[in-house]
Amino acid sequence: MVSRRATITLLLYVAVVVSLLAFCYASPSYNWDMLAYAAVVLDHGQVSPEALHAEVYRTAAEETPEAEYSMMVDTTHALRSEVLRSPERFYQFLSYFRVKPLYTAMCSALHSLGVPLMKSTVLPSALGIFAIALMVFYRFSRTVPFWAAAILGLSVICTPPVTE
Repeated sequence: MVSRRATITLLLYVAVVVSLLAFCYASPSYNWDMLAYAAVVLDHGQVSPEALHAEVYRTAAEETPEAEYSMMVDTTHALRSEVLRSPERFYQFLSYFRVKPLYTAMCSALHSLGVPLMKSTVLPSALGIFAIALMVFYRFSRTVPFWAAAILGLSVICTPPVTE
């Protein structure tokens, strides 16, 4: 039987992890990959590369803060400039982002449930980190007290590679 202190520790741990992930979801690190994953989500093979390109960039402009959007379409970066100007090149480049079928399926499912397109590319990562946080806590709790497992778990989850 799990003690009351252990239950409270687990609940606090989950609350802190959920708070961190909510912050990450609300303020994601906007990058160009979001455009490509958004295009994969919207591409059902029934629209032209030009229409897909226009829809993705229009949606990104609407859903992304202006400063971050301008970085995503920065024309001083050769590849970003090329895919911004050439819908065909953008469409060809999407093959690099189709190699994660589970990730893109989750993005697509979340988008179909009403999550904004750009946010739907962030949420699967947040859900994955939540699952990892639970597994890390569980693993540590088998060898150290719950309070130590919570500290160790948060230490792992709050490292820069994970929070980025």
